[in-house]
Amino acid sequence: MQKAFEFRVLGPISATVRGQTIPLTATRQKAALATLLLDAGRVVSVGRLAEAIWGGRLPRNPENQIAICISALRRAFSNAGAGAGLIETHAPGYLVRLDGHFLDIERAKELEAAARKALADEDHELAVDRFREAIGLWRGPVLAGLTSPALGPEVARWEEKRLVLAEECAESELRLGRDHELVSELTAFVAANPLRERPRRQLMLSLYRTGRQADALSLYQDTRKLLDRELGLEPGPEIRALHDAILKGTLRVTATESAPRRPERPGGGSSANDFRANRNGDDTEQDSGKAIRPPPQMLPAGTADFAGRDAETSALSAALTGDSDHGKLEVVAISGPGGIGKTALAITVAHRVGDRFPDGRLYVNLNGAELPPARPMQVLGVFLRELGVDNAILPDSLPQRAAMYRSALASRRILVVLDNAADETQVQHLLPGSGRSAALITSRTRLTGLDGAEHLELGLLPDHDVMTLLARVTGPERIGEDPAAARELVQCCGGLPLAVRIVSARLAARKHQRLSRFARRLTDEGRRLDEMKHGSLEVRASIALSYRSLSRDARRLFRRLALVEAPDFAAWVGAPLMGTSAVTAEDLMETLVDAQLVDVFGRDETGQVRYRLHDLVRLYARERAALEEKPADRNAAIVRMMGTWLALVEQAHERILGGNFAVIHGSGERWGLDRGLCDELIGEPSVWYEAERQSIVAAIHQAADHNLDEHCWDLAVSSISLFGTRSHYDEWRETHETALSAVRGALNMRGEAAVHTGLGDLYVTLHRYEEASEHLRQALAIFSTVNERHGYAVALRKAAYADSVVGNLSQAFAKYEEAKRILHDVGDRGAETHVVRWIGQLHLETGNFDQAEHHLTRAAEMSSDSQRSHAQAQYRLGELALARGETPQAEAVFTEVLRIVTEIRDRRGRGYALHGLGLAKVRQGDLSQAEVLLTEARIEAAEIGDHLIEIPTLLALAEYEQAMSRPEGALRYLREAESLSDRIHASLWLQRCRNRIAELRHLAAHK
Repeated sequence: MQKAFEFRVLGPISATVRGQTIPLTATRQKAALATLLLDAGRVVSVGRLAEAIWGGRLPRNPENQIAICISALRRAFSNAGAGAGLIETHAPGYLVRLDGHFLDIERAKELEAAARKALADEDHELAVDRFREAIGLWRGPVLAGLTSPALGPEVARWEEKRLVLAEECAESELRLGRDHELVSELTAFVAANPLRERPRRQLMLSLYRTGRQADALSLYQDTRKLLDRELGLEPGPEIRALHDAILKGTLRVTATESAPRRPERPGGGSSANDFRANRNGDDTEQDSGKAIRPPPQMLPAGTADFAGRDAETSALSAALTGDSDHGKLEVVAISGPGGIGKTALAITVAHRVGDRFPDGRLYVNLNGAELPPARPMQVLGVFLRELGVDNAILPDSLPQRAAMYRSALASRRILVVLDNAADETQVQHLLPGSGRSAALITSRTRLTGLDGAEHLELGLLPDHDVMTLLARVTGPERIGEDPAAARELVQCCGGLPLAVRIVSARLAARKHQRLSRFARRLTDEGRRLDEMKHGSLEVRASIALSYRSLSRDARRLFRRLALVEAPDFAAWVGAPLMGTSAVTAEDLMETLVDAQLVDVFGRDETGQVRYRLHDLVRLYARERAALEEKPADRNAAIVRMMGTWLALVEQAHERILGGNFAVIHGSGERWGLDRGLCDELIGEPSVWYEAERQSIVAAIHQAADHNLDEHCWDLAVSSISLFGTRSHYDEWRETHETALSAVRGALNMRGEAAVHTGLGDLYVTLHRYEEASEHLRQALAIFSTVNERHGYAVALRKAAYADSVVGNLSQAFAKYEEAKRILHDVGDRGAETHVVRWIGQLHLETGNFDQAEHHLTRAAEMSSDSQRSHAQAQYRLGELALARGETPQAEAVFTEVLRIVTEIRDRRGRGYALHGLGLAKVRQGDLSQAEVLLTEARIEAAEIGDHLIEIPTLLALAEYEQAMSRPEGALRYLREAESLSDRIHASLWLQRCRNRIAELRHLAAHK
């Protein structure tokens, strides 16, 4: 019986059955399924599917690739119990038939229709229920993780649908009088969608109905400014009419929700404002004719050109006024590096919420990043005087003064802004003691020691906000004259608001200067910090404040981090840079994080925290390194860092191959980390490689730049096993070409031969045998010249393999035998094992089964301590069993091989194992399982780009088609295999394909 499936696209695409997720591993499968589901019940052409999967970069045969993809989807659904007919083939493409299955977008349509019917019946309770149920179907951004431009319009349509449903729902809830519940929800919605007027009107109405008339009017003013700034428009008629009604007092509170009660004056009925003015009961002073002291208003003026930070502004405002989900918070702390805009944000928020603190706003710059910082005792004196306390009665001790301060705030609602705090100690006596007042703190350090505080870590401005700020200060027409130069300026600022303000101010002061000229000055890294200065604003000085507060060792690590040329790094990098332990380096790194000089970038695949320097901070660190570090010390740090990379890459190579073989090494000095840390980092070498791939490539370039040719070439060739395992051929080529230039410049002949060997290996893998042979010829010649026997044998084995693929079998056998003899003499048992296996494989391919068995069995015995090598030898023994007709034995061997290669994440090995197991299933008559395995093998081969897996898989699929009595299908696969073999010059495979085609035609002719 067919099971009912659940398909969801309103979020990450998923398919489940009875709570179990059906794995959709390949991106192309997800894109194909998404395209079909968005048009469920209708035929989707192959062309549309191709566009959704590949965009404008179509493969050579998209129809065939899509067929493979659809086959994989059908197999996944069939294995999960979907039965036949879920995905049907209909010219000119495919369709998904949803009979009996669930699709979230179809359910959303049903719920929307039900909600609108309820609205027509004026049943707003039911409408809200249906709207909310529909909105709940969204689990995140539509088709999250799929970036296909072809899916963009549908994604946008359904994202817009969610917003409309939310607005309709809010409208019904307003009709039901649920204003109090709606305020926080609408505040968040408006923050996330600032240009939508309808939710702003709804929020204004809710604010007014809950007694927050001033906030409603303030929101209107914010809306008017936003629309004018972003779109050049005035608010629409509905929101304007609401604004006018609030001003005129003609807006009626809904019948179902009463207006908020106002506090009454004891003994009378004066207004709330009158009550606040006399809250201390001090009628005597008023009666005697003395003026009442006005509330303190110490806030600096707001930044006129403040841009961006809409979400942060809304969140902080809500937290301080009680409009957030957590209620009102007494202490909110903003942290971030110098120049990130903490003060501008805090002052903007303080002005925005000012009317919610009618008893005043206190402000102080605590100078926490400078010496000397403000003393709490002095600050309290200033605050108390502002609050009306006479100098003559100010206590002389900090605890007594703090107690008086808290008492003065106890009956007031005051906002205290503590700007640029050094640490928790500096602010602890300046915080209000009651829940009526609130404190907003900014600091370069994370004030995590403040109990009950809400913390906001301020990040960089996104590029569009930077552009908005530039346009506001310099004029949009100036930006429009040269948008390319404007984008360069944005990039140079790196999202740092201080840098943006300086650049904007300089441009505004030099209206005659072309943007392109200033951009050229900023793109010169040697001048950039010099250019980032205007009046009292200076990026260099801002960073220097944080730098000067560090300990000597922390400053040294900061300077040396500028020597790291990778985009991000783990904490262990500090160990070789400092010449200390990894634990000490990590502690110092966290000190730099606390000082906001180093950013936490996230965690990598190994669980290590990743760090990085902002571009402008890196330039400052580089300046300090040049001024404060001796060249010899800088060079020594770089050598230690390269030595650590080399030690780690070597260990990763050993763990992947099961030993340090089939590679020669240079004389570059190693600098090892603690063994326990190494095990933690590269316990799974392929996972570690994925985390550090960019860093390894950067290290090879950096070694070349610093004339460390031995480190450079050794790093490149030692990384081949890492590049090859993940099929990262671009990185393989790039690093080897860099290393080749380095060793040639240093006249390093041994290194040059090693790099030629690596390039030969690459081009063999890419089936470009002429280029491979040329590199290997040069490697062999140079190794002979420098009398490097081990390197010669390593290169010779690859040359033999290239000969075997193109059909030069006698040369291949001769080279293999010579390589085996030398490798045995020099003690490289691992490489010798490979050669023995390849000799056995050649005997197998030429029909000499006894010699094949002898060599392959020997290779399996020799490789017992290396899972990867052992699996390779076992695979060939499985092929031998197939060739002898021992199919059950072959199936058992391939099953074990598949287990091993899956465990060690060897994708190439997995492709081979799937092919072998699929072919064994064909020959045993298990045809349904055979198709599944062979299709998966072909997908794996296509994704890693290995044609020497794809060709035999195509032949196996042809055999499957023959077993299914479909000779036309068999011929199609054989023709494809023939074309592919010819394209990569694989002579043996080409001959086999042509032989099989001839056999098939012979059978057809004699039927």
